[in-house]
Parts: sequence; C-alpha cells; structure tokens
Amino acid sequence: MKNYYSAPSGFNPNPFVKELYHEPDVELANNDDDVIKELVQYAIDLDDQIEGDFDLKYVAFEFRNNMMSFVRNGLLAFKIQSLRLYKKHYTNFKVYCKEVLKLSYWQVKRIIEAARVVMELIHAGFTVLPHNISQCEPLAEYIGTEALIENWADITSNIPEHLLTAKSIDRFLHPSETEEKVETVIKVPPKLYLQILKVAIKLDLSVVALLEFMLEKVADLHPPKKDSDDITWSINHNNI
Repeated sequence: MKNYYSAPSGFNPNPFVKELYHEPDVELANNDDDVIKELVQYAIDLDDQIEGDFDLKYVAFEFRNNMMSFVRNGLLAFKIQSLRLYKKHYTNFKVYCKEVLKLSYWQVKRIIEAARVVMELIHAGFTVLPHNISQCEPLAEYIGTEALIENWADITSNIPEHLLTAKSIDRFLHPSETEEKVETVIKVPPKLYLQILKVAIKLDLSVVALLEFMLEKVADLHPPKKDSDDITWSINHNNI
C-alpha cells in the first residue's frame, strides 16, 4: 500500500491528501455502500477548499454537531424499535440491528440509552452535555430520576468541560469503586478472542459480562469444598 504519511523530519504532513482519494489503491467507484461514497466525496470536497472558503464559526458548529450524531442515531433507533418499523422484513429488532444497522442489539441499546441521557439533560436546561456514548454510560443507571440531574450538575461544577471523559465521570460518581478497581490484561490467542467476541455478540453481552456469566456457571457446577483452606475446582470441559 502507498505510504502518504512519510515526510522529512520536522514536517507535519496532511494525511488527507488529494492523491489518497483520486489515486486510491482500491477502486472506490465500485463501492456500493452509499455511506462510504458520501464520506469519500466529503473528504474530496473538503480537500479542494482553501483558507478563504472556511467560516470558522460554522466549522465549530459542524464539529460539535457531528459529535452529537450518536444522539440522533439513538432517537432514530428507538423510533424504529417502538413503532416496529422492521416487522415487514425482519423477525425482530435484534435481527434488524444485526443485518441492517450492522450492530448487535446490545450496541444499539447503548446508543438509545445514551440518547436518552442527553435528551433528559437538555430538557433539564443543561448546555454542557456528554460528548459521546462512553461518557453517557456511567449516567445511564440514573435515567428517569432526579439523580441524573443532580449528579450531572455536580459533575459539571467540578470537572471542566474539556476534561470530561468516561473515566472522570465514573470516578466522580463511584469514587470508592474506581479507587479499588484494578484492571488486568489477559493475553489470549486472536482466534480464541474472536470466538469469545462472537459468542458475546450473539448473547448481546459485553466480553466482560460474558466472562462473568461463564465463571458463575462454572462455579455453580463445581462449588468449592467447605472444609478446604485451598480452593480448587475440577472443571469438566464437556459440561461447559
């Protein structure tokens, strides 16, 4: 593949160069995905513009507006689900998510919940809002309650908007829990990870939730001995 990113030391290249779109390694004209076509055309049009073509105020609006596209997607997904607009062609909403939206039901549910968090905060009068789905996740448990409004007021009073992240929000809401959290990386072969991921998507679970579920099942099948100081489990893999 062509390398458009190599440049002399100290030079800051523009990775979105015209040649990348007009002389691509893969023929884009044959791509049937309208979303990809529109995105490529947007990049080409933007690359053709010069300094005088930009309205900085509008650029800032478009940037912030595009950041909130997950809210519009959540509103759309909820409407599709609530009106069952998929029913003529798909057996259920989960199948529609997988085959049309190219997402698992669990992923779409996250987007819907994030949209509701943002809309509730807007109707409560807030102008500082979560910037993405991940920032909405720690707040989702408070949907439909006054706690959402109270917690967001406290968060925005203590954390500057440009420092808002999913982790900073979660730490503020659950200080004792996050202080005790220790994250560990478990290395597994890529093939095994893909198998785990496929099962998680099929069950509409996150990978962590799937592992927790599996561990609970194993524990139920093989409880530890009560009188033993050293807990050992004998696992029959045929029963898993």
